[in-house]
Amino acid sequence: MHRIAWLLLLPCLLFSHAGLAQTGSAGVKVGDTLAELAKADWTRGLKVGPNGPIPAIVVDQFGYPTKARKVAVIRNPQIGYDSVASFVPGSTYALLDLSTGKVVKKATPSAWNLGRPDPISGDKAWWFDFSDIVTPGKYAVVDVEKGVRSAGFSIDDGVYRDVMKHAMRVYFYQRAGFEKKPEFAGRNWADRASHLGPGQDSQTRPWHNGRPNAPVAPSEIKDLRGGWYDAGDYNKYTTWTAHYVLVLLRAFEENPQAFSDDYGIPESGNGIPDILDEVRWALDWLGRMQNADGSLLSVQALASASPPSAARDPSYYGPATTSATLRGAATFAYASKIFSARPEEDQDLKAYGEALAKRARAAWGWAEANPNVLYYNNDDGRQPGSQGLAAGQQELSEAERHQAKFEAAVYLYELGGEAGYKAFLEWNYQSIMPDHGPTLWDTEAQEILLY
Repeated sequence: MHRIAWLLLLPCLLFSHAGLAQTGSAGVKVGDTLAELAKADWTRGLKVGPNGPIPAIVVDQFGYPTKARKVAVIRNPQIGYDSVASFVPGSTYALLDLSTGKVVKKATPSAWNLGRPDPISGDKAWWFDFSDIVTPGKYAVVDVEKGVRSAGFSIDDGVYRDVMKHAMRVYFYQRAGFEKKPEFAGRNWADRASHLGPGQDSQTRPWHNGRPNAPVAPSEIKDLRGGWYDAGDYNKYTTWTAHYVLVLLRAFEENPQAFSDDYGIPESGNGIPDILDEVRWALDWLGRMQNADGSLLSVQALASASPPSAARDPSYYGPATTSATLRGAATFAYASKIFSARPEEDQDLKAYGEALAKRARAAWGWAEANPNVLYYNNDDGRQPGSQGLAAGQQELSEAERHQAKFEAAVYLYELGGEAGYKAFLEWNYQSIMPDHGPTLWDTEAQEILLY
């Protein structure tokens, strides 16, 4: 457990001042007041490696909630690129209140792993635990004997609020076909709406077996604007987008008070939590990916360029599949519940939720009638003619399709209590989880079963 905690903590850390000599390259000498050390620039004197300054005392860059366990990790690199920055801690560590320069705790750091190097990180490590300090404020950890300090950090129950806000804003930056104005995106990331030119998202053509310029009927050209870029490329995948929406909605339903209406997106301040505004952007795209018969198209391939608005090549879509349609059914059904319950009458969210419920039932009906319609995009080996359509492989396995259908049935049964959904759940619930029980790889299935 300790090893896991240390390894998970390390990527999210800010680094301490590790290289002060006895005379103090930051202007602090051993023996100077701790108040002076509190004011020192913790970045001075550090040896620099491939990832920047090499730390000796690492702390959580986000800060610590008042009642959380709070541990600073002191490290002496033994193996790896940063082994040039050796550090042996002194016997006394202090937690400084940076606003006053006063010591609020002193202790001897404890050796981790009996002083043996960790084979994965290549470090020897020590812990300085200050979990008993619960007073909100700005602090730093100091090696009193070596005259070395950590970066500053906060203790406060609101330390994760900005983290949440910026994590959610990632979705705004991923919006396709949406202008990123400087007042929302920042001057360096502002961009015009992308993929809205001739033959692009609003006029998306079907991918005809690797013949992108094949003649198509006007009815085959679809308005598929919106949605989120999936990753470093700009493609959009139905099964994945639907899953992202489900995860966000579950997080909101379980802890709605954690999500506010001030994330700095264009919809902020409209009275609806911004997580739901962002989810609706994705839901509207999923709605455009749904055909009149209830099926959902599997994938949309977009051209690449930097910035995104510079992309000029056409957009293409892949055919409807059982996987995409089942994920769509689950997402529309669950979203229907969330949006129908919202109190904002001026936004007409009840009607929006009712429309989502109709989409969910139509998708279920098509998937029931077409249980094995598969499509392997960008994979000529399994799907001749698909090479070049998007990048990642979005098709689900048989087990994943079964789980998607089970999840859809859960939410659809919750919406209306229809006996058919209930019968499907009762007949299939034992097949969702492996016989040996849940592992860390089965959390999604376990969540569905618990729900």
